[in-house]
Amino acid sequence: MKFLLYSEDSHTCDIVAPILGDLIVLCRSLPEAKEYVRTHDVKAFIIELILNDEEDGLALAHYVREIHRYSMTPIIFLALDSRYEREAYKVFRCYDYMSKAISPYWLRDTLVILREKIDPDFTPQGISVRLRTGDFRIQLRNILYMEILNKELVIHTLYNVWNFPYRPIKQFVEQARGELVQCHRSMAVNRRFVERIDYLNRTIHLKDRPEKVLLGPKYMEGIRDLLDGKGEKEK
Repeated sequence: MKFLLYSEDSHTCDIVAPILGDLIVLCRSLPEAKEYVRTHDVKAFIIELILNDEEDGLALAHYVREIHRYSMTPIIFLALDSRYEREAYKVFRCYDYMSKAISPYWLRDTLVILREKIDPDFTPQGISVRLRTGDFRIQLRNILYMEILNKELVIHTLYNVWNFPYRPIKQFVEQARGELVQCHRSMAVNRRFVERIDYLNRTIHLKDRPEKVLLGPKYMEGIRDLLDGKGEKEK
């Protein structure tokens, strides 16, 4: 699995490389990019329009979309300004379009979320709660546990408590790929914060926190392996 970066900007490479590592393939010319696209399997494209000839970036996008297996492959455009933004979304159905000054943090966050979606071996760094105004992102390292309370989704973090309209716990457990473990029909806990399990009182104690998370009877069997991460590895 590879991500193709079409760019002449070393600064862009410096931002992208730490996130994608050896998954990134850098192409600096249109013929080179076309040849790689034709002969390899690319899972996402980052196409920079900040080149000597912006039309080359658009030509690559056209070439990609004309190949059936890439008809819906994510494309992120990096551009000097917004002049191609409408075309990027309407014609190429791009995943994102960023224009200068491009925030390194925004680009990193976008690439992390994209990698979480398409790389099954990548440990997710956050979860996304879909809202009408867009996705609300919460870093997994900050989540203590979540629960359904009074028909609301309540996410308890190190710093805040977030309330959202009801959503099933299961969808966030799946997003987190083993980092969140469902321990009750209406609760899930972040396994990195678990200190011990009290099977007698059916509670989970958190490290250096007064909160106790409920442990439902049907979730007791195998819960230790799941919290240690063994259950996910054995699947």
